[in-house]
Amino acid sequence: MRSSRAAVDLIVAQEVSSKEVYEKRYQRPEWPKNVSGITVGIGYDIGYSTPDRVLSDWKDFLDPSMIRAMQRCCGVTGMSAHDLLPQVKHQILVPWDAAMAVFIKKDMPKWEAIVLKAVPGSEKLPAGCFGVLTSLAYNRGASFSKTGDRYKEMRDIRLHVATGQWDVVPDDIRSMKRIWAGQAGVEGLLKRREAEADLWEASLAAYHPLPDDEELPGKIDTGDERDDVTPVGNEVPVDGELNVQPTKAAYSLEVELIQRTLIDMKYFEVGDPDGLIGGKFVAGVAAFMTDRGKDPNKGKITAELRAELDIAKKEKLANGQPWSRPIAPSRANATTTDLAPKIASVNLLWYQQVGAWILGVPSFLAAGFKAVFGDQPTPQGYVQAVKDFFGTLPTEFYWLGVAGLALWIFVSAKKAQDATVKDYQSGKIN
Repeated sequence: MRSSRAAVDLIVAQEVSSKEVYEKRYQRPEWPKNVSGITVGIGYDIGYSTPDRVLSDWKDFLDPSMIRAMQRCCGVTGMSAHDLLPQVKHQILVPWDAAMAVFIKKDMPKWEAIVLKAVPGSEKLPAGCFGVLTSLAYNRGASFSKTGDRYKEMRDIRLHVATGQWDVVPDDIRSMKRIWAGQAGVEGLLKRREAEADLWEASLAAYHPLPDDEELPGKIDTGDERDDVTPVGNEVPVDGELNVQPTKAAYSLEVELIQRTLIDMKYFEVGDPDGLIGGKFVAGVAAFMTDRGKDPNKGKITAELRAELDIAKKEKLANGQPWSRPIAPSRANATTTDLAPKIASVNLLWYQQVGAWILGVPSFLAAGFKAVFGDQPTPQGYVQAVKDFFGTLPTEFYWLGVAGLALWIFVSAKKAQDATVKDYQSGKIN
């Protein structure tokens, strides 16, 4: 992507605020008011899409019935979308992972290509500034050349980028807030414009020109304006050029994507893919870079880390499987006997299995003996209380019950032991 991670995080935060808020409020479709269509995922406006594009974008992530319901919303905007929403709201549910996958793989490339086509000179912008233009287009459509007073600032931005007057663009963005002045329920939209202006200024201040930027190929439809009211999100970090570290306490899309990639490669120490930087994240990044023969750099996110992750994702092992963490033979071939002295739970499970055998085998044999030979003389009171209570129920059923319980204990202990060994072999536990 041409856009900086800070710009990507800004768009996600302004569209849905956070993963937690998304899962509570936005898995079902919404109508963001004004001239928007019905919206799903990370600001994916179905009203400005086509049935073919919806199918292409979502076929790998949603059931066909949901895609058909989404296709009904294509071309429907404004109050017509408002009226249609109750009919499709409970037919569509987009999980977070699906929403993020479509946003990263489909939406961002599409809108970045739209910006490159609509704004001459945008290919020369620093990544943060280019991401701001993408955020504007994502929110308002490719309206950089539209006529009318409503689009004055969009035309000014296009002119100022084309003529190299990058420093005045933040004023253009803030001036745009006049369009929604006095309207109710637009606080999120006004915050978005301010966050975009802030990010532009921070990115421009940190900019160091790089040679030979590549252009994105391809011809893409530009679509129409799609002004919408976005939810009021968390504060978005605005210092995000490529090697600026995400804030540890704040959610970062880049951190979550790195976590998911490393987990797929069996670096389980990164912990849950929560998008937060912590000790586990740092340890996982450092372990990956060390295994790849690179400088671990204290587990920081660097351009070298990003490049190495991209290389590793394309590599194949000798068996044709995707590259994953190298495991030492002594670990990969470890047995229960090897682990029992090291891991207390494995050792304890040995004793549980022995106890299950001691309990289960005599009980099973006793049940079989009584079923074949009937009651035999026993010491006074032998199972008498049980027989009196349950009447005519043969005592062998009780012995079978005990044997079954013992079998369950044995099987569950064996499964737990095997799972522990497997987790050790794969590196999940040390």
